[in-house]
Amino acid sequence: MSSVPKHVVSFLLAFFIIEIALVFGGQNLIFNLLDYNPQKISQLKSELKSQTLRNDLETGKVVVFGSSELSAGSKRILRFMVSNFFSDNNQPIKTIGKGGHQLFIILSELAALHSSKTVDQARIVVLLSPTWFTGKHANGAKMSVFLKYMTNDMMYKLYTNSEIDDHYKFLVSEYITANEKEMSGSSKSYDLIKNYGKKSSSASYNAALLSYLSEKFLLFSKIDFYNEKDNYQVGRMVKYDFPSLDYDVLYEQAKRYNKEASTNNVYGIRNGYFNRHVIRKDKSIRFSSVGKIRDMSENREYDALMNLLALLKEYKIKPLFVMQDLHPSIYTEGREEILPLLATIKASVVGAGFEYLDMWSYREADYVNGKLKDKMHLGELGWVKINKKIIEHFNLN
Repeated sequence: MSSVPKHVVSFLLAFFIIEIALVFGGQNLIFNLLDYNPQKISQLKSELKSQTLRNDLETGKVVVFGSSELSAGSKRILRFMVSNFFSDNNQPIKTIGKGGHQLFIILSELAALHSSKTVDQARIVVLLSPTWFTGKHANGAKMSVFLKYMTNDMMYKLYTNSEIDDHYKFLVSEYITANEKEMSGSSKSYDLIKNYGKKSSSASYNAALLSYLSEKFLLFSKIDFYNEKDNYQVGRMVKYDFPSLDYDVLYEQAKRYNKEASTNNVYGIRNGYFNRHVIRKDKSIRFSSVGKIRDMSENREYDALMNLLALLKEYKIKPLFVMQDLHPSIYTEGREEILPLLATIKASVVGAGFEYLDMWSYREADYVNGKLKDKMHLGELGWVKINKKIIEHFNLN
């Protein structure tokens, strides 16, 4: 049996203790047991998540970054969603994303966990949504979503990471400064972080910053199961061995699953979603617009993409980018107007030397029901295509 990294055993043991204590003694017992308070318990959970992601990146596990198409709701109902598909074939996978998890957040996460091991081993997939680059979404990620992923622990990792260029730390500082009005209960740590590197005496300022962050974030120094600097060990490299797959059979299965879930419309949209969000009371169709196209110089999401491409350029295993579709029978407004933007995005990704799976429907006649489960989220057939591309791109057979 392969050995389990010490930090993983430590965290699992800690969580086991926490869960047992909560069941039998409530919060008071666990707080007395570990001399912790609720904030420290939250930090423990946050630390486990970030360390798990770090280990996944450094050991070559496929990590899929996206947004609402990766939600728990999709996982419950879609048999071919990437996490379900990999699990059914006994292969490891990591998915990260909910609604609003846009490119700047992905950039920040990867910058925080950047290392020579990540550069050597990471297998990354980025699912792009056309709507990220249009309308209000082109303003970039919302602070409320940013803070869910870039926790205090992740911020600590970013600002003490000596392997990442300061350029990316400055980007996060600028973002926090520009969006601090959206923050509720701004903490002292973020007040310091937003001014990163702006003091004239950078050496003394950074020393003060690190001293404060060390006191605030290294909450595990009182117990012997955790010391990141001394005990962190990368797990064993992830090995893939996908069985032989007949994609023609999988495509037909995906179409059948979609057809079974879509019986009240001709658009291949799942029944419940169609009733709630597409059909009006008068039975007419609620059409949608792709969104206002921003000038590229003002498109913060595109700017985040360019910075992400720059960060990933030194990765030895080239990442895979996927541009998703919007249902051409529902998103009828602005499809022609968005084409130059999509072409620019594609050219930027390909120009950086990365693989790009273009799933956009350039003609309504080319769209196949099942590609999406609603008007904008991946369906069974769409996931089969992406799964196939991931396996081929990273040579997982």
